[in-house]
Amino acid sequence: SFMDERIDLVWLAGIIDGEGSIYVMVNPRKGKVAADGYMRKRDNHILRVKIQSTDSVMAPEAKRITGEGAVFLHKELRKNQRDTLVWEVSGRKAARILEKLLPYLRVKQAQAKLGIEFQSLKKHWKHCEEIDYQDQARLAQDMKKLNLVGRLAPQVIYNG
Repeated sequence: SFMDERIDLVWLAGIIDGEGSIYVMVNPRKGKVAADGYMRKRDNHILRVKIQSTDSVMAPEAKRITGEGAVFLHKELRKNQRDTLVWEVSGRKAARILEKLLPYLRVKQAQAKLGIEFQSLKKHWKHCEEIDYQDQARLAQDMKKLNLVGRLAPQVIYNG
């Protein structure tokens, strides 16, 4: 039902606000040759939404709610660190999910809006002009800045 779907979206927005990441990853492409022999000159930028947690419910629940993405186990190599479950979705699918979550996000709404804008400008790399790559790189930088802004400096302590 609509109500159940809305409850799921509100829950997922809360998880992404608290535990999730909305970011643009850079896939280095310089000098790589595609299957059709085309030499890719520029890095590729990809929108990604991710939840990574030691909790066993969050990642599978995100996949159930959205019907998208992949869930996998991230084996932790460092001592004293537990393995985590990861849910990850990229590109157009990530943007569609962010559009649905937008009304409910409180912490990462700016990142979601930027991610949606980024994806709306994305073209297949064969159709990308220099200006398109510059736009992608600029929005990726904007996203990086946004993701840094939200973090409190270690010395900041609130006395509420």
